[in-house]
Amino acid sequence: MLFTGLLNGIRTNCNTLQIKTPIKPFSALKSMLFRKLGFHTLSRKRTRLKTNTLKKITIICYACIIYFTYIYNVFERPPKTMKDKTIDYCLRYTWQAVIKMYNEQASKYDATMAHAFALLSIDQEEGTPSTALGPRMGMEATSLSRTLKTMEERNLIERKPNPADGRSVLIHLTEEGKRKRLYAKEHVVMFNQSVRDHVSNEEITAFYKVIETINDLVQNKKIYNQEETILK
Repeated sequence: MLFTGLLNGIRTNCNTLQIKTPIKPFSALKSMLFRKLGFHTLSRKRTRLKTNTLKKITIICYACIIYFTYIYNVFERPPKTMKDKTIDYCLRYTWQAVIKMYNEQASKYDATMAHAFALLSIDQEEGTPSTALGPRMGMEATSLSRTLKTMEERNLIERKPNPADGRSVLIHLTEEGKRKRLYAKEHVVMFNQSVRDHVSNEEITAFYKVIETINDLVQNKKIYNQEETILK
């Protein structure tokens, strides 16, 4: 489908192509391009006149194939082992996999991982100030506002005035929100228990030790000396 769409786009804009370096296409690709672009219906003389355009299109096709192959190899293909990867790569790759897993589960309940995270972060009894949810969830104000708006539209949360501060509001869970919160909690517990079932207590302890060390180094700015970085 992607390649077909690409060819259709090229056909629409082929008159504006300005590529000077021609190459001889493979016979299979050439045949495909002839069929897709309708060249097989032209006379032999008119087909010869289209050769330069065909070569230009072929160059673009080759470039796109190489580009998408590179993107797949870099971003989509799972690594065979993490041992030869950098620590930040391992953190990012693993967290992206977890996000994908949670979103797949949340989609079964017409929700997202962000919705589930918010449900778990809101106090069920007293509610939670909207200003406290951002730091607790690690979300920017714009993203949080959009998430809360969607959850309110789906009757998962409701806003109530904060009796301790008239300038702010408290986010409370609705009955539907409390029900969805139970589903979210079950999935989080299941994931954590599954991980613990496959690794030893010593490995879990070492994992938390590494995570704590990384957080300490980053949050207390022990990795990069800001003054030295500015001078350089």
